[in-house]
Amino acid sequence: MRCPNYWKAYHASKLYDKREVFKLCSRVASALGPPWQVSERGRPPKFRPELYASVGIFRKYFGSSLRAAEGEAPLLIGLRMDHATIWWGLQRMPIAYFERALELLYGLIAKLFKCEIFVTDSTGVETDRYQERRRALKTGPEREFVKLHVLEGYSRQAGLVPIVAAKVTRGYAHDSPQFKRLLKNFRGGGEPLLGDSAYDAAKNFELARRHGFEPVIKLRNIGPKGLLRRQAARDFDRNRELYRMRGVGETPFGGFAVRYGSRTRCRLPKTRAIDSLLMAIAHNLRTYARARAIKRMEIFICYVFIRQPRYIPTTFRASSPCSTIALLLEPSNLNPRCLFRPQAPAPTLQK
Repeated sequence: MRCPNYWKAYHASKLYDKREVFKLCSRVASALGPPWQVSERGRPPKFRPELYASVGIFRKYFGSSLRAAEGEAPLLIGLRMDHATIWWGLQRMPIAYFERALELLYGLIAKLFKCEIFVTDSTGVETDRYQERRRALKTGPEREFVKLHVLEGYSRQAGLVPIVAAKVTRGYAHDSPQFKRLLKNFRGGGEPLLGDSAYDAAKNFELARRHGFEPVIKLRNIGPKGLLRRQAARDFDRNRELYRMRGVGETPFGGFAVRYGSRTRCRLPKTRAIDSLLMAIAHNLRTYARARAIKRMEIFICYVFIRQPRYIPTTFRASSPCSTIALLLEPSNLNPRCLFRPQAPAPTLQK
């Protein structure tokens, strides 16, 4: 169920206004700084390094081809940027640059709406290349794919699911070892962290608590052995209702499938990782635009139901309209209400 006034915020966020989206991409690139240092020797570059990042993020946001981005460049920056130049710039950027872009966007979203629940999960991103894989007693072709591991937050107040951090690995990498990498630059404030049985490991429970989270991780069907696993089993039984909220973590993956088919056409391992991270960055850009629109709507949509006073003095009636409004807005005549409907209480962490 969507939050009240979802579509009002959706249209107010201007998600498909290309000029507004490019301004947001440029703001992110400027805040991150240049992805590489320009050499002082030789001919000066035609475009700043930040401009390559802005155009690259903008291209992935709309799912455009390189040639389509080349045609849109004169409308956005006033200069023609060749499609090969755009791809050259993306290839030159380090993967850590895009990971920092995700963290920056999450920080902007967290300033507007706090996340009450965090979820960790992963999804596969297919390629257009095949590899030979042995199954049972025969060998057959199978599509190559990479794996995108994400840590997501959920703000129930605004109905937003921003991505906190993301890592890209080979297709058959296990989820549990990536848990430490996802939490590396992030600390919680006692919020629950939901994860499936792929993250069931004693070190992951300790790591989550060390970073300020309360782990709610489903245990594997091997039986609770040892004091730590018995305690984890009891904690999970108490928070079984809260664990059902883990489904909100599939929200970004659904967007990847609808907009990009959860697929990349890149061939090199580095460019595949960059293209997969750009999907997550585009998701956070949409989330931030919606969060900003919802925050603005809280000022204009949340209205005040004014009870008309039984008696207005004659002298006040003859005064200016502003004076009449001031009288009607007197605290004794106000009955504040909000257009946002109250929601049922969410499951809370049981300790």
